[in-house]
Amino acid sequence: MDMLFKRYANPFVLLDQAIGTGRLAEFIGECVRIHNEEQREKTNWEFFLHKVFDKSFEEFSAELEKQGAAPQPEEFDDRYVEATIQKSRNILKKIKIR
Repeated sequence: MDMLFKRYANPFVLLDQAIGTGRLAEFIGECVRIHNEEQREKTNWEFFLHKVFDKSFEEFSAELEKQGAAPQPEEFDDRYVEATIQKSRNILKKIKIR
């Protein structure tokens, strides 16, 4: 939620729309991907500022990309997603509100 509140004044409307269209998992995945990319760029920049003195940031970035520094996240199939949802539902069923 913190990632959403940093970007949007009221992310609940956006979340409601994602749930309503059945694309909540896709929305969350995209938010996490964007956040991770921003963190990667920030880390690369900080590393470049303090440790790289013989090339430009563009050259440094191109070299990192050529090396394949960031592995791509794996895709989850529908069975995995359904199993996770079912486990979550089972956990919620066990919670008793007084």
